[in-house]
Amino acid sequence: ESDLETIKKAADEAMRRGDFKTAEALYSEVLDSSGRGGRCLGCDVRAAVLCNRALARLKLEAWGGAEQDVSEALATQQGLSEALRVKALFRRGLAR
Repeated sequence: ESDLETIKKAADEAMRRGDFKTAEALYSEVLDSSGRGGRCLGCDVRAAVLCNRALARLKLEAWGGAEQDVSEALATQQGLSEALRVKALFRRGLAR
C-alpha cells in the first residue's frame, strides 16, 4: 500500500467520523503529493478524491472550494464513471 493510499484511507475514516476539517486536509495532502516523487493517481482516483474533498468542503460550508473541486473532477472526463460524474454534478449543484 502506497503512502497516498494510506493517507486517502485516513481521510475516508475522518469523513466517516464526521471530522470534515481533518478529511479536507488529508484529501488535500493526497492531491498535493500526487505526481511528486514518482507517486501518481489515476484520473479516476484523482476525480474520486476531488469529489470526496468537495463533500468535506460542503460539510464545512466552503462552497467555492467544493464547486472548484467538482468542476475539476468533471473536467477529467477520461475514465470518469457515470456514477462519479452524477455524484460530482450533484455536489456542484449543492455548492452553487
